[in-house]
Amino acid sequence: MTKSLLNKYIGMKKLTLFLFAFYCFIACDLFPAEETLNYITIKKGKAKSKSWTIEDKKNQFFVLGTSESKSICKLELDQNYHLMRFEEVDPSEDYELIAYRDKNQLIAEVKIGKESFSQSHTIDDQRWVQEFAFGFKEFLSSNKKNMKFQILHPKDLSMYELIIIKEEEENLSIDDKTYQAQRVKITLPGFRGRFWKAQAWYDAKSFELLRYKANEGPGTAVSETLFMGKK
Repeated sequence: MTKSLLNKYIGMKKLTLFLFAFYCFIACDLFPAEETLNYITIKKGKAKSKSWTIEDKKNQFFVLGTSESKSICKLELDQNYHLMRFEEVDPSEDYELIAYRDKNQLIAEVKIGKESFSQSHTIDDQRWVQEFAFGFKEFLSSNKKNMKFQILHPKDLSMYELIIIKEEEENLSIDDKTYQAQRVKITLPGFRGRFWKAQAWYDAKSFELLRYKANEGPGTAVSETLFMGKK
């Protein structure tokens, strides 16, 4: 092979490698990493499935939740898993909710049947969590023992302060699979914690929700949500 042909060959090889690297870059941008978490919720002996598809793109996380009842949830989280926007639509109840964070304000609008109204709250730098499957990763991966956060009532748009408290790590078995899990308690701060609390278990490594158990208030039925794997 002559020197000129060798140089051409090397040049073409470099160009091919460059184009391949460029394609990989574009492909990663156009087709970001996705994964789907699958759950079932059992209440009064009836089980309903729900899936959460998580899209990681440009330091943001977009989450889409779909269920058997045709309800849809959409979440937008920043790179630190802080909730920035939440939407929920339930056609069976003619219900729509949109809530989003704008600097130190939380702005929400709900439509129930023919009625709609809006509300805004000043939350400053407080954490806002709407779905317990998302929003606690930073806390769970830290050395903190507890963390207060805000949650929006999905119908009257009032705000409540809750606290999540780490308890013990333990083995948790679901569907013949065992996980190392961090057990937590979620409740109201102070004496109000006597009126409502929830228990949850998160994977000690991935911090994904594995199990959640609670009722909706005094005298209501207990529901249990279980992780059924991901793809």
